[in-house]
Amino acid sequence: MHVNEVSLGNQRISELYIGQNNVIHVVWLDARVGGKYDYYYSYSTEGGLIFSENERIPDKGFDDTFTRPGDYFYRR
Repeated sequence: MHVNEVSLGNQRISELYIGQNNVIHVVWLDARVGGKYDYYYSYSTEGGLIFSENERIPDKGFDDTFTRPGDYFYRR
């Protein structure tokens, strides 16, 4: 299963949710634009065989000082 359209760079902290009608929703942090982490989203109605184009969720990004040591974000 390949969700992310970018093969290089810094992508992390993916979250997966299976919603109504078995739609698979995936969101993750991605620093593909200028080193700033932005949330990206994709979904599949094909059981994970094919995913939608990656969609940047605007105005919800973080700079590169954010990390995730466990199940939460914190600023160093």
